[in-house]
Formats: sequence, structure tokens, C-alpha cells
Amino acid sequence: YSHLSIDCVEPNINMHTKLSKYGGNVYRSISEIPKEKKYDLVILIHVVDHIPNVREFIYSFDECLEKDSFVYVVVHNEKSFLTKLLGKKWPAYCMQHPHIFNPFTIRKLFEDSGYKLFSFMNTVNIFSIGYLLHHFLLLFKVNIKFPNLFNIKLKLGNIGLIFKK
Repeated sequence: YSHLSIDCVEPNINMHTKLSKYGGNVYRSISEIPKEKKYDLVILIHVVDHIPNVREFIYSFDECLEKDSFVYVVVHNEKSFLTKLLGKKWPAYCMQHPHIFNPFTIRKLFEDSGYKLFSFMNTVNIFSIGYLLHHFLLLFKVNIKFPNLFNIKLKLGNIGLIFKK
């Protein structure tokens, strides 16, 4: 894969050194990407739900895409089992998420912006047991750290979608 060029957009300057190890450019904003630069794939993992002006954001990277390119999006699913189980305590219900999506609403958002759904999947998260126990107890305002021990795979209600431009 030596021919691949991976560029990143990350507003957090503290992450730029780590991201630059992948060999591409690191930009603070989409607006910093040179106009002549074009991409075959844009990856947005838990990004879209944090953007206040989400339609404007989608249009902002539209000109960076090649014809027949793809956008991979992962968002929390407000219709998930975990949402029903936790109710108002579902962690995605917070100020940092001005948008909460379900399969229909995220698909409609991108289709209204000129994209076609290419693929849909339920994503898997990998967590250590210690991390999960710690964060579960935080729901009840109990702060105990546990050793990491081993990892498990969980479907926590996140969804992944691939759209074609």
C-alpha cells in the first residue's frame, strides 16, 4: 500500500504528531485542503453527530471527492437496543451530540446531499472488560478503575454506512 496517501483533518493540534506518522498531510480544517486535492474515500467515524451545521459540513468536503468516490460514516443509532435499555442514561444523549441518528435519518441526510447508499452494517466495538466495568459504574456515579484483563467484541448499537458519490 505504499502508493496510498492518507490525509487527515483533525482540529485537535495535540493529535497532529500521531496522525502525521501515516505519511499524509494533517489539516486543522477541511478548508485548508488544497482545491486541487481529490479523494476516493472519506471516513467519518463518530464525526457527523458532533457537527452543528451537518448539511453544510457534508457540502464542504463534496468538492474534495473524485467522481464515484465513497464516504464511510459511523454514528450512534437512536433506535438501538442499548438506547431502549438505558433510556435517558444512554451516553450518546449529551451536549456534544447536536444530532442523533437512526438508519433512516442518516441515510436521508446523505441522500438529500447527493449520495447513494452503497452498504449498511451494524458495527462492532472492542473494549477491555476493565474499561466497560468502569464506564458502566460511572452511569451510577461510582468511579472505580479496573484492570484491563482482556478484550471483548460488542455490538453497542452503532451503525456504519457507505455512501457513493
